[in-house]
Amino acid sequence: MGRVRRCEGPGCGWFFLDRSRSGTRRWCSSQDCGNRDRARHHYSRTRQRG
Repeated sequence: MGRVRRCEGPGCGWFFLDRSRSGTRRWCSSQDCGNRDRARHHYSRTRQRG
């Protein structure tokens, strides 16, 4: 049960089994929730520079 996590994607709320070696998986799907989070973070960093 220690490897069951809730997705950190805003508005997602899915649960998943973290099978990563380090146990630090954050999103239910890297292609969906993870990509949106990384894109949002990149956009905020580039906006702060400019």
